[in-house]
Amino acid sequence: ILNSIKNIETKGKNLLVDVVLPSSLSEVNDDLKKDFVKVIKNDFPEIKNVELNIETKVSTHKDNKKESLLPDVKNTIAVASGKGGVGKTTTIHNISHYLQKKFPSTDISFFLVTSEVVDDPKGHLKKILDNPEDPELVARYEKVFEAEKSATKKLILDKEARYRENYGPAFTEERIDLVVTWHLLSGMELDGIFEEVVSMIGEVKAYESNFLEKKKIPIRFAEDAMDEILNRAMTQGESVTDICQQVSADYDYALRLIMDKSGEQEFVITREAIEDPETFINELIRRSYGSGHFAIPGPQKK
Repeated sequence: ILNSIKNIETKGKNLLVDVVLPSSLSEVNDDLKKDFVKVIKNDFPEIKNVELNIETKVSTHKDNKKESLLPDVKNTIAVASGKGGVGKTTTIHNISHYLQKKFPSTDISFFLVTSEVVDDPKGHLKKILDNPEDPELVARYEKVFEAEKSATKKLILDKEARYRENYGPAFTEERIDLVVTWHLLSGMELDGIFEEVVSMIGEVKAYESNFLEKKKIPIRFAEDAMDEILNRAMTQGESVTDICQQVSADYDYALRLIMDKSGEQEFVITREAIEDPETFINELIRRSYGSGHFAIPGPQKK
């Protein structure tokens, strides 16, 4: 709002401000005015009275860069405030007023904020609730999400040397995709997510060492298995250690049988082992003992 001021007049300790906002009239409410007055009085305590005149004006603009990224989006909405989060908070408040009581009780898994939502949040919410899987809404969301992912990946690759130096083990194509996806879904900082991924990779390596020390069986998680572990840990809330244990800890007897029979020096755990541990173990046994099927029972309750 501070960037939309068109005229300011002062008379002693009184301030008159004329503002033109690029938004609809329905967004202008008492909370918005109070926030503005609060900002002014906090920064200029000598001002005692503030008279605020707000005019609204929504205009469509042409942006070639925007069109190349999101050709079907008519207006791009940006929220900015010269004093931090006041403008952002007010806009979010206006949009969420009609949404916050409805969303928790629905199966809606995504929500795209567009100019239609800002102009008519109540009407747009009804449209979504009537048909949450509307192909048009899904397609628009996926298009915007993929565009956001591409733009964020480009930002990372533009600083490739820095990211490689700081987060080398996490700098692979699949892990970058995981980092970017989680960044967009969670709002966490990129560096924070990269640090988390590197830490998780360290946990997997530590598990390999601990397994060798305790079970006397050498295992190593392949890169694709590592990717699957990272994905589950970040998206499903499972701990890295729990995932690794689910895959290998309950099958140490089978692994020892195979090692004694074949002289195997190291067992490589692949993505297949993460997705279907029992089938993976049975296949190892089949290869070690010949074509006959030798099934190892699933994890035993202790």
